[in-house]
Amino acid sequence: MSVGSRKVIGIFLIVLFWLLHTTPFNGVNGEELGSIKGGGPNASSDTKSSLRETNRDANSEDAPRASTSRDNNDNTPESSESGSSSESGSSSESGSSSGSSSSSSSSGESSSDEETPTTSLEGGKRKRKASPGEKPSKRAKRVSKKKGPSRRIILLRMFVKENHLPMLLAEAELKLFKSESLLLSDYWLSRNKLESEKEFVQTIIKAILGVDVAQTKWSSMELVNSYFRYMNQIKKSLVPNYDGHRKSIFDQFSMYRMIIHKIGCRAVQLSFIILFLVFKDNDFLFLNSVVFCLLLCSFTELEDIEFRESFGMVLKNQHNLGAKIAAIGGSGISSFLSNIQRFFKEFSGHKITGVDRYQRITFPINFNGVNIADFGLNFCLVLLELHILNDLQLDEMRTFLFFAARLSSPAQVLLANDIFKLVRASAQSTTDVVATILFDNNAFARIQRNVMEMHNLDLRNMKDRFDSCIKMNDNFAELVGIRRYTDIQERSFTKTPTHKEIQLRAKYSFL
Repeated sequence: MSVGSRKVIGIFLIVLFWLLHTTPFNGVNGEELGSIKGGGPNASSDTKSSLRETNRDANSEDAPRASTSRDNNDNTPESSESGSSSESGSSSESGSSSGSSSSSSSSGESSSDEETPTTSLEGGKRKRKASPGEKPSKRAKRVSKKKGPSRRIILLRMFVKENHLPMLLAEAELKLFKSESLLLSDYWLSRNKLESEKEFVQTIIKAILGVDVAQTKWSSMELVNSYFRYMNQIKKSLVPNYDGHRKSIFDQFSMYRMIIHKIGCRAVQLSFIILFLVFKDNDFLFLNSVVFCLLLCSFTELEDIEFRESFGMVLKNQHNLGAKIAAIGGSGISSFLSNIQRFFKEFSGHKITGVDRYQRITFPINFNGVNIADFGLNFCLVLLELHILNDLQLDEMRTFLFFAARLSSPAQVLLANDIFKLVRASAQSTTDVVATILFDNNAFARIQRNVMEMHNLDLRNMKDRFDSCIKMNDNFAELVGIRRYTDIQERSFTKTPTHKEIQLRAKYSFL
């Protein structure tokens, strides 16, 4: 070979070598090509690690572009690399290029899947787990669902704790008056501020009545059972040894002895509940225990004396107080006092005599603390409740207890009962009595005269706040039907009681 030929070949090799190291090879430079070749099956572990890091960096940079190219059905750069490698005839280059294409495609899919993270395996690789802030897990949802009912029970327990007094009264009234129509009404719920838990309260009322409430919202019965457990605890705190079972008369008076100190003149409704829990199995004893409590708390000669102290004074007949109370209360109170002396050994040696001398006692009830306008409003609101119970036609005994369960002072209970009796003597129904008291001015004038004669009490201002009460008729559907008297009904009311009848009523002899 001549010297010139060797020079030409040398120059050609230099140019070729320069081209191989400086000119891109189908979009892949020499450094990248070396990396691809290094990824063959015989590559060292360091080389493979370097390759994985290079691919990971490339995937993170090119992921958005790869996803877009796939969505538009365009050829990816990795496809070009695979084609070029085939043309070069290098099997290692072809295999490496295919691996790179697969890695890039997987990177694109991973990028697009970040919107819906998952832990499932696809293509032999585990996809990225979702970060805690991206999407709540199913387990978190299950935990929140479990907390819901527990919080609900806590809230209802707070509700019952705050409103246990009207709920206990409701339970007593269901037995005494069969008053479910009233207790399920919106008016009663509003009066007692229970409308916020209307469905729960009505479920409890039905459960007390023995209605199957398993198909209601509280089908698990957890809330209902929790309510009755809590109320039983309250009853036991009010009356020791209370278990709800029927008691003998001896056991009832034994319980009565234990709760004398809990009966107060300033908490008529609470005293009503305590006495009901003691004497609930005997209507006669319960009625007269309530009358006895109200008389001792309102009798003029026992003013400002607590019930426990006046109780002992009356049973010992100090200052003839036992005889005076028996004369005012009538035969029922006389019998009740005899029972107490029989079961209370400390009073058994004291005789209550001279009852006849006090039959004509005048103005025995102390009304000094009664605001007549406020009494009129409260009396009107209670009358609306009685209208709802019109079909029951409560007798005199239960009407008296109805007032005792609602009005705030003993004197108000006795006054309301007297007024209702005066009108009831010539009325045909409870609604007629209510309508007469609310709307009939002539009837009201007669009530004023009779009350003045019985109690020396002026009722002139009793209707001052009636308007706010009568407006309730428009707010509750159950109050529709209260009407004014017709002329015929008005004439039927013209019969006035004699002076003797008024005196007898003042003594509550019907009790």
